[in-house]
Order: sequence, then structure tokens, then C-alpha cells
Amino acid sequence: MTNTKHDDRALILEEAHKWHALLSDPEHTQLEERRFKRWLSEDKRHAEFYDYAVTMQAAFSRIEAEEFDLPVAAKTIPRKRENDHQRRRRDLAFGWIASIEHAVSEIKAPFYIASSLALAILIISALYFIPSTEDATSVARYIAEYQTEKGQTKAITLPDESVIRLGADSTIHTRFTATERTVSLLSGEAFFDVISDPDRPFKVEADQMRATVTGTEFNIHRRSRYVSLAIAEGSVTVDYGKKAELQLFAGQSVSATKTSGLSTIKTIPIQNVATWRSNRLLYNNASLEEIIYDANRYSTIPITISISPEKMQKIRIRGSFSASDINGMLTSISEVYSLTIDRSHPDIIKVIE
Repeated sequence: MTNTKHDDRALILEEAHKWHALLSDPEHTQLEERRFKRWLSEDKRHAEFYDYAVTMQAAFSRIEAEEFDLPVAAKTIPRKRENDHQRRRRDLAFGWIASIEHAVSEIKAPFYIASSLALAILIISALYFIPSTEDATSVARYIAEYQTEKGQTKAITLPDESVIRLGADSTIHTRFTATERTVSLLSGEAFFDVISDPDRPFKVEADQMRATVTGTEFNIHRRSRYVSLAIAEGSVTVDYGKKAELQLFAGQSVSATKTSGLSTIKTIPIQNVATWRSNRLLYNNASLEEIIYDANRYSTIPITISISPEKMQKIRIRGSFSASDINGMLTSISEVYSLTIDRSHPDIIKVIE
């Protein structure tokens, strides 16, 4: 019969280790810190298990693999011929297990021992049984997710020295292997400065759009209804929904929707690519819906639109606005198009006729 009480504790310990790993990343966000504090408040045991996870990690960091003898079972199991890379993983894995056994010997609670040994098994799986570059080039070497809060931007340096400038209220997921580099833009906007590597193409996915490059600079913006891409340097191959490909060069842009697919290529001034990096939001014939969608990535108070479809179609906006003055942007638009900005409620801003 399963001991649900101990299973529950093992799950909490696993979550505690994940939180410790996340918060140890210097790139973690304030949003993640708030989620962590909420997790601590959900159960009084969470703080206890988190402290234990921190202590265990501190112990691991001081361990030298050669301080431990391999278990007898490990010595007698027949193995395939190992290369140096695999051997280092095995020695480190068993060294960590020995450290866990030593640590838990002082702890009387059985679930700590069970959880720690389970963690040891996971360590073996991660360090020993994952093949090296020589025997499996498709294994992920680097997986990470980054996000920003409203009004926040962040520069992220990837393992290949490529740099991503992540826009406000945006999220990306990165996955690097020995043969490819892939980034998924899950929301918002990002500017990519990609280091050239012809043997390992750099791919960016946003909704159904996929951009493939070897080395270039470009911006991708993912909105609710469409995705747009603009090139600042080099060239990019773009496809949408695995349909016809387009080749774009510096000073060109393209957008795509689920209903229409890829648009025709447009020419834009290179200095207008990703002006948000200089705290400017630049629009050329943009709809009010686009403007408000972007404004909500910078405003801490949600902004809504209550305007008739007929009037919405007539509003097309050109202009440059400060990303740090969303209220000023709304005021300017309301004056030009005879709209009202209702700020009577502290928790919402309404754009109405």
C-alpha cells in the first residue's frame, strides 16, 4: 500500500529543490520571487523542506568525488566501455549518493531518507545515463525559460554568446543541443543578436512562425492576433505553418496571421527596428487594438477598450511614444481621435467613446 503521507512529503521536497535551483539563478524575476513566497505560505512544511534543500545543496557543493569508494554493486555490474566523459559523470553521481547517505544517517524521519535516495536515483539518471556528445547529438545541453514583468526588459546571454534582449512582459524558452539552437517566444517581444554558427542554425519559433538564421540581428513581436518580424542586420529565412518560405534581409519586415499566413515583405528604416530598446514605442498605421495590447505590457493597471467596431476600424495610429509614459500615450491618442480615458476605477483604465 502506498504511504500517501510520505509521498506528499517527497513531492514537497522535490518542489523545494526546484525552487532553490530557480532562485539560485541570478536572472530570476520578481514575479518568480512572489510565486515562491506564495508557495511558502501555502503549507507550513514548505519552509522546513526548503531549508533542507538548501542545506543538501550546500553539502553537495563541498563534495569531491574521489573521497568516496564506489558501492560494491556498482563495481560488479558489467558495463560497456566508458569514455572519460561518462566516467566523470559516474564518479560524481556515486559521490553525491554517498554524501546523501551520510547526511540522512543523522536524520530520523524516514521520509527524508526515502526522498534523499530518490533524489540520488534522479542524479544518476541525469549524470550517468544521459549520453555524451559523441553518442547522441540530439540530447538537450541547455534548457531554460526567461520572463520579464510589466515594464521590465532584460538582456540574456546564451551559452553560444548570442544575446537576447527580452521586452516587457515577455517569455521565452530556450533549448540548445549539439546540432541546433532553438528559442520559443511564448509571449511579448524579443530582439536577437545571434552569433554565427553555420553548423548549428539558430531557430526562433513564435506561434506558427519560424525564423532560421546562422548569424544576424532581428526582432520578433508576438501579439494576440499576429506575429511580426523585422531584420536589423544579416538575413533570415521565415516560414509560417510549414508553408512557403521567405528570405528577408536587413531593413525588411514581415507579419503573419493564422487566417492569412505570411504577408508580403515590407521595407522599413533599420533604425526603426526594435525602438523599444531605447524606450520608444513606434507605430506606423497601427490599430488601436495593437496599441492597447502593447500598452498593457507596460502598464501595471489593465487597460480595456469599449468602442464600436465601426470606429475601431477608422482608427489608424502613427507616432512615437515613451514606453515609460503610457498615461501620456493614452491621453495623446484620446485627444486626436475624440476618445475618453476613464480612470475613475483604481484597478482598471477604460478607453471609451
